[in-house]
Amino acid sequence: MSESRVLVVGATGQLGAVVARKLVAAGVMLRPTAFMDIWVDVLMAAGILEHGVTTIFGDGTAVANYIAVDDVAEFAVNVLGRRDVVNEAVDAGGPSDISLNDLATLVERKLGSSGRRRHISVATMRWLPPIVRPFNELFARLMTLGHYAASQSVPFPGWKANAERFGVTPRTIEAYIAAMKQQVPSR
Repeated sequence: MSESRVLVVGATGQLGAVVARKLVAAGVMLRPTAFMDIWVDVLMAAGILEHGVTTIFGDGTAVANYIAVDDVAEFAVNVLGRRDVVNEAVDAGGPSDISLNDLATLVERKLGSSGRRRHISVATMRWLPPIVRPFNELFARLMTLGHYAASQSVPFPGWKANAERFGVTPRTIEAYIAAMKQQVPSR
């Protein structure tokens, strides 16, 4: 008997567990790019609304591709509806390849922020996580995520092929930000 393994990034709660089990059974790995919901709502907008400052990892020039969690969920549902998709890795991305600096500018404009930014150096993000992990696991994870984001430029020019294949129309980062509410997201 062969064993299927899958990594579903961001699958949480009861729905996430059901989706993960079904994808595992099909031997499918769904690999989304960076979640807009995390980068915009939690890492940028919350800092602006709570403290008037945006945190930027590194110099902010690294480019990433962003996709909304809702769009990833639509990918998962559509992948599950296709019996021909087995033993496959499915990359899920959106139309927005953008740097952290440009992303921060969009969020600041939406929230009417002054544009104050705090940059965390790549060296700090590399060395700090093992030191703080025993005291603050979440902070250590954010520094690890920030280090990756600052030191890897990961645009995804081929996002459209899988979007069309699975009938998903991911929204742009601009559309996501335009629909944002001007309140601190719950954590």
